[in-house]
Amino acid sequence: MATFTDLVFGSNGDLQSDAAEVSRVLEVSFKRRESWYRGGSYLHSTGGPGGEEVSVQRNAEMDELAEPDHPDVLTLVRVEGTSRPEEIEHRLSQASFTLIRRFTWDEEAQGGSREPKPLPSRTERPGAM
Repeated sequence: MATFTDLVFGSNGDLQSDAAEVSRVLEVSFKRRESWYRGGSYLHSTGGPGGEEVSVQRNAEMDELAEPDHPDVLTLVRVEGTSRPEEIEHRLSQASFTLIRRFTWDEEAQGGSREPKPLPSRTERPGAM
């Protein structure tokens, strides 16, 4: 069975500029979506080269910070269900995005699903031990 990883990166750039850079670096195309939960407009892509979902959103969810431990971060890049976390981490880090959370799970342990269960807690962030 495969192992998958979710990654969350932060940036102080604006939504459009960050999405353009992520699109270039990860070779994905985004579609604009609206969500009150995600703080308004966000950009989403499915089916990246590694089968992952990628989204770029403001650091806001339901009138609160999406990543409250990182109040200085303006924009978040979420990469969900990737089988190539090291490659993505390297590419986005080279493009000045900062990794703020990483969560890895085994597909077999999830009953064959690419969706993690349970969702990662805030303590599962780098350096949070």
